[in-house]
Amino acid sequence: MSTVVATGAGLGLRGAVQAQLLNQVSATFLPLNSFNNLVVVLGFIVGTSYFLFTKRYTRALEGPLGILPKLGRWFLMIAFGASFGNASMGFLSMLIGRALFLVRDWLGISNLF
Repeated sequence: MSTVVATGAGLGLRGAVQAQLLNQVSATFLPLNSFNNLVVVLGFIVGTSYFLFTKRYTRALEGPLGILPKLGRWFLMIAFGASFGNASMGFLSMLIGRALFLVRDWLGISNLF
């Protein structure tokens, strides 16, 4: 039984690492010929440095090692904020569609909008 479980876990882990880590890392190796590609590569480097440089932020981490995690934190905050804003606008768009359906089709009031 343990051999079957270990084999399944190993195959699952191999697939997860391939799909979630290696493919995403290889997708960030882009040619730096446009501004968008430069932002993606820079965001990947500083975002990764935020999680890798886990020392306490003191005066000893000033300079390049101190600025990369701070910049990574800003990149992550901007990315998560843009993602949240995109989701909020999508939900608001669906709410507007449902409200128009209720007012126009269900209640039959077509003069309001």
